[in-house]
Amino acid sequence: MSKKKSEKQLLEDYLKEKLDKKNIFNFHGNPKNLKGFPDRVVFAEIVYYIELKLGKENESYYEQTPMQNKWEKQIKQTPNKYLLLSNREDIDRWVEIIYENCLLNGIQNFFAHNKKI
Repeated sequence: MSKKKSEKQLLEDYLKEKLDKKNIFNFHGNPKNLKGFPDRVVFAEIVYYIELKLGKENESYYEQTPMQNKWEKQIKQTPNKYLLLSNREDIDRWVEIIYENCLLNGIQNFFAHNKKI
């Protein structure tokens, strides 16, 4: 019997699926288990650091941890973008924005298999 995925995991899977369908290079954002590091990193015309939090519509009041807040402040000092997303509508909107920026800037995913943006 397989374990049921949490709402947070379902949201993370949804984000990855949307980015992959648009052929936007992305990876799990915490390969070294850095405490509080964003959930997903996206290489586009800039680097997007995406933190996912379940919002009130998912009956969650889970907020950023102090370490997540420090990562947000650290990232926001750079020309890159920190996104705090809480639902599928936010994900859909930002994936489309990132995709359009990739097209405008000629960004390619060199790790894709026989696909172009």
